[in-house]
Amino acid sequence: SVYVDSMYHSLRNVHANSVGNGKYIPMEWNIKKYIHGKLIYRLSPFTKLKYSLISDNVEYQDYDRMYRLNPQGNLYRERQGITHIINLNHAFNKTTFFNLGFSQFSKDYSHRTFENDGDYIHSTLAVSPDSYSFLSGGSNNNIFSRKTLTSSLKIDLTSQINSVNQVKAGVDYRQHVLDFQDIELQPPDSLVTIDLIYESPFLSEPQILPNSSIYTSIYQFEPQEFSVYLQDKMELSDMIINIGIRFDYFDPKGRVLNDPTDPSIYNPIKPKNRFHDDSEDGMQNNGEPNVTVSERELYWYKETTPKTAISPRLGVSFPFSDKGVIHFSYGHFFQIPRFELLYSNSDFDLEQGTGNVGIIGNADLKPERTVSYELGIQQILTTYLSMDATMYMRDIRNLTGTRSNEIIIFGGTSSYNKYENSDFAFIKGLVLSLNSRPINGFSGNMNYTFQIAKGTASDADQARNSIAAGALPEVHHIDLDWDQTHALNATLNYSVSNAGVSFIGKTGSGLSYTPKSTEDISTLIQNSAKMPLTWNIDMRAYYNIRVFGQNIGLYCRILNLFDHLNH
Repeated sequence: SVYVDSMYHSLRNVHANSVGNGKYIPMEWNIKKYIHGKLIYRLSPFTKLKYSLISDNVEYQDYDRMYRLNPQGNLYRERQGITHIINLNHAFNKTTFFNLGFSQFSKDYSHRTFENDGDYIHSTLAVSPDSYSFLSGGSNNNIFSRKTLTSSLKIDLTSQINSVNQVKAGVDYRQHVLDFQDIELQPPDSLVTIDLIYESPFLSEPQILPNSSIYTSIYQFEPQEFSVYLQDKMELSDMIINIGIRFDYFDPKGRVLNDPTDPSIYNPIKPKNRFHDDSEDGMQNNGEPNVTVSERELYWYKETTPKTAISPRLGVSFPFSDKGVIHFSYGHFFQIPRFELLYSNSDFDLEQGTGNVGIIGNADLKPERTVSYELGIQQILTTYLSMDATMYMRDIRNLTGTRSNEIIIFGGTSSYNKYENSDFAFIKGLVLSLNSRPINGFSGNMNYTFQIAKGTASDADQARNSIAAGALPEVHHIDLDWDQTHALNATLNYSVSNAGVSFIGKTGSGLSYTPKSTEDISTLIQNSAKMPLTWNIDMRAYYNIRVFGQNIGLYCRILNLFDHLNH
C-alpha cells in the first residue's frame, strides 16, 4: 500500500508546470436551490384566482473516473426548471363550474467545463494509454445545452345536469419550443497539431465549426399538441358508470429525408446531388457547376404529417353491498414519443467509414397506443381492515425501436438505422392490497404485485446495438428490463400523542439480465436470467416537544436500516 500511495502522489505531480494545485477536491458535488410559492385571491364568493411558482435549480458535477487526477477538466453541469401556473375557478351556480388554467414550464440543461473559452485544453492531452488509465491532462471540450419551453392553455367545464348525470368537457392546447445545441470545440486551424514542448496546450481561441460539420449540431423545433374530451358520470341505483371519449392531435413540425440513401445535405454522395449532371454521364464535366446547399434545401427534406387519435374510455363499478364494490375499466391511451427520439441527430450527420455508421431520429414517428383493462374488487373485512384486489392487462403498440431493416447508403459500403414504430409490449399482473386503520396506535398496509412484462425490446436502440455488435436482434418475446415478477411492499406504524415510529419495507424478485457463457464468453439470449431477490427496510421516527412555549419537532430517518447490500 505504501508503494501504491507513493505512485499515486507521483502521478499527481507529474507535470511541474501544471495549473493545478494538487489539492483533493470533491468530484460528485451538487448545489440545489428550490422555491415554491403560491398566491390565492378571491375575486368574489364564486370566483377564485390562484398563482403558483415552482423553481428548481441544480448545479452539480458527476464523477468521471478518467478525470480523477484532473478534476478541473471534467464537465460542470446545470439543470434548471421554472414553472408558472395560473388558475381561474368560477362557479356559475351550485351545479356548474369551470376552470381556466394557463401554465408555462421551462426546463433547461447545459454543461461545459470552463466559462472562459481560453481555459480549454487541446485534445492531444486528453488521451490515455488504455481505457483503464487516468487522464493526467486535457479537458472535456464539449458544450451542450437543451431547453424545452412548454406553454399550455386548459379549459374544463363540469356540470351536474341532473341527479344521475355529471358531465365534464375540456380542451387542452400545448405549444413546445425546443432548442438544442451540441458543440465540440476545435483548435484553431493553426493549432490542429501542436508541439507540447514549445507551444501552449491552451485553446486561446477555440473555433466552433459550422452546422455542416459533425462537431456542431444546432436546431430548433416547435411541436404542437391539442386535445378535447367529453365524459359522463352516471350514478344509478345499483352501479356507477364513467364513459368518455378523447380526441388527440399532435403535429411534430419536423422534417424527414426525401432520399434516405443520401442523408447528409452538406456532404452528398449521389452525383446528381453534388453537381448539375447535364450530360447525365455521372461525371462532373466542364460547365457543370456544383449544386449549392440552398438548392438542395428545396428538395432534400419533406415535412412530417400531423397525428390524430380517438380514445374511448369506460369505467364501471358495482357496489354489491355496503362494504364491497366491483370495478372494471377499459380505455385507449395516446402518448407522443419522446422528443429525443423524434429529433435525435436531426441534421443527419453520420460517421464516416463502412458498416453501421450511426442512428438518426424520426420526426414522423406514430404515437404510442395502449389498450388497458382492469378488473378489481374492494372489500371492508372488519372495522379496521380493508382489502383491494385488481387484475390488469396492457397492450402497448407502436413502441419506438430499431428493429426495421438497415438503410443502405448510396455506394453500398455503409448503412445506418432510423427510429421506427417497430416494437410492442404486453403487460399483465395482479395487485393485492391490505390496509389497516389505527388500532391502539398501530396501523399499516401491505401490497403485493405479480406482474409479467414481455415485449420485443426494452430500449429503442436495442436492435441496432445488436446489429452493430455483429449479432442478430431477438425475434421472439423477451422479458423486459423492468419485468419484476413478484414485489411486496409493507409499512408498519406506531404513534402516540407526541411521538411515532414507522418501518417501510420492500422486497421483490430480481430483474432480468443477459448472462454470459462461461465457455466462450458469448452473449446468451437477451434477458434470459433473473437476478437474486432484493429487500430493504427504512425507518422513520419523530418526537414533538414543547420548549419555552414553542413546539419543536425532532425526527430521525434511517435508510437501509440493516445495511443490506442488494445485487
